[in-house]
Amino acid sequence: MMKEQAMTKATRSANESLPAGHPKLILNPSRQAKFAQCVLLYHRLYNLMLDKPDLPVNVKSGQPLLGTLLHATQAAYDTGKDYKKAVAAELKKLRASIHYNIKYAATVDRVEREAIQIFRGGSVKDGKGKETKFPGYPEWRQNMAGMLPENAPRPVGVEIVDVEKRLWVDVGPVVLAPKLDCVLKATNVFGRGETTWWVEEHKSTGRDDSAWKWRWTMDGQTTCQIVAAEQHYDVDFEGVLVNQVVVTRQKPKDKGTLPPINKVIRYDARWVSKRPEVKALYMDYLEDLAQDFKDRSARGSWPATGMMNRHCDLCHHKSICSGRESARVLQPVPPDELQLEFERRSSRRTTRRKK
Repeated sequence: MMKEQAMTKATRSANESLPAGHPKLILNPSRQAKFAQCVLLYHRLYNLMLDKPDLPVNVKSGQPLLGTLLHATQAAYDTGKDYKKAVAAELKKLRASIHYNIKYAATVDRVEREAIQIFRGGSVKDGKGKETKFPGYPEWRQNMAGMLPENAPRPVGVEIVDVEKRLWVDVGPVVLAPKLDCVLKATNVFGRGETTWWVEEHKSTGRDDSAWKWRWTMDGQTTCQIVAAEQHYDVDFEGVLVNQVVVTRQKPKDKGTLPPINKVIRYDARWVSKRPEVKALYMDYLEDLAQDFKDRSARGSWPATGMMNRHCDLCHHKSICSGRESARVLQPVPPDELQLEFERRSSRRTTRRKK
């Protein structure tokens, strides 16, 4: 526990809905991923505003409902509210929505209990009876010094500025509208005496692998948040603090039943500094997306079919899609190839503007 850490509470921000029919491309991390993965899916969800599927929780993983409830408990804790009431409020909204199906009631009830248990911390037994312990969110929050370099001085003060803050930032080619889990001001991170600003990102998954653990360095989602936050708060952000929770499950015995939790891992906090070269690539990428959106809107050429890639098996529109469009996916660039990719894109932009 970090005894000297100063902690203040913040007021939870309203979760404003994003408007439809805006002349510019409005992107948050979810919309950005949809537009890059499949223009058809983006068009149906955000232009036509068609209903999403009525499955609120996957009976194999418990997601995305488990992640939603974990966010609710954590936001309640950070704003000094009752986390159980926050969970109840989220479930009340779910059960009142058109997406709720009564046949998933038992699964939803189990996920509710699991979210509260993961928030509190404790232990779980796997399929072989082996018990593993994991810290709860309050313990993680109080010990968020986490994965700093060895022997590096720990932060002596952390202030929560905003919780679940929805931004609306016009960056020229597009409007960025991410929702930030937390905005922090921290003193003496990495041994520096000054106060620095950070975006805090909460992630939960069923994947227990090192690739997932380390991928949240500065990818498209976190870069979107950093760019929008710097414009909104008019300060330089140092980077991202990552809170990662892995929830694996036992092998299912029945297809229609959510299997018990096998293991819960809450990783130590990771303070990840931003990378200017990734930000430059990201801004170039936004320009490409905005131009594509502008051209499609002007011509009315939204596709009737999508593309074929690894996302298609999970798409609820696959029955009406023949997959003829090519994919446009933003992938993290390996560090050793980053500079080469930046030079290649810069050269292409210069040539395009000369024409």
